[in-house]
Amino acid sequence: MLHSFKTRKVKIGLMAIKLDLQKAYDKVNWKFIQSVLSRFGFRDIFISWITACLSSVSFEVIVNGGKSEQFKPSRGLRQGDPLSSYLFILGQEVLSRILDHELAANNISGFKASIRSPAITHVMYADDIMLFAKVNKKEAVNINQCIKKYCSWSSQQLNRGKSGVFFSKNTPSQSRRLVKSVLHMKSPKKDAIYLGAPLHLSNSPSKDFKFLLDKLESRLSGWRSKCLSWAGRSTLIKSVAQAIPNYTLSSFNVPNIICDKMDAITRRFWWKPKEKEGKYLAWKAWDKLCQPIKNGGLGFRKVKDFNTALLSKLAWMIASKRDSLCMQILRSKYKVKSD
Repeated sequence: MLHSFKTRKVKIGLMAIKLDLQKAYDKVNWKFIQSVLSRFGFRDIFISWITACLSSVSFEVIVNGGKSEQFKPSRGLRQGDPLSSYLFILGQEVLSRILDHELAANNISGFKASIRSPAITHVMYADDIMLFAKVNKKEAVNINQCIKKYCSWSSQQLNRGKSGVFFSKNTPSQSRRLVKSVLHMKSPKKDAIYLGAPLHLSNSPSKDFKFLLDKLESRLSGWRSKCLSWAGRSTLIKSVAQAIPNYTLSSFNVPNIICDKMDAITRRFWWKPKEKEGKYLAWKAWDKLCQPIKNGGLGFRKVKDFNTALLSKLAWMIASKRDSLCMQILRSKYKVKSD
């Protein structure tokens, strides 16, 4: 969608709004969750079970080395609880339907990645929310009202300081200032990230994806001081180190130099985990270790090979006529014909 901001020529101008909810899980109103479950058709006994799960939690605070008395909260969902994600998403469905209602009433026009693609007003992944609209005062005011309505119902609160709005390249500067004043938001930083992937790409891809190296190195540095066995290091590499860049690898063709450096960092941690720099002895080629276990390897993955596999999977989903909103947008944007 954001790539289309750079390529499509729209005279009016387009905007994307990245929302940041303050302590999203902690502020959810329990009565709001009960009302949402009731509207979705869940039975009263089931709703009472959910309420009991939410209200049974209690907290103790350690002050100067001593525990305070127990106290119970009156709102919020516990992060890490498997139930919380489902309840939060059901709550977010309310905001989604408010926006869809405004789209049907022509109060918000949304944004099309191409002429034939469906109009998109919002993209959500839990509390990571992006809204799309045309740049004018009417749509900015309507979006503001949608957000306020949802926040008043759910007790959520929008952090306008951390939220941001950015525009397509042909948007007049006067229109940008008007929309920012209505939304009370600024433009986000150039290195803004959404779901582990950069929102804006510069002319230097190696700089754009350098954050992957920093994230991997910071995670490995915490393990260097620990006495890990070979099996322990193998498990950490497979389940954590090589899982960190998954979101980015599934949507971008990451430069070879970044992939090679990530392989080098992981390789050093495998052979010499205690030291960050200096020479080390590798008893077996990395290519051999990246073979499946049944072929004599350890099942490690080369970052570039995994990147290619994920992008190929996406290409196959488009070519095999899989039906979903994402596939419809990609087919229309890149003019993939039925044959």
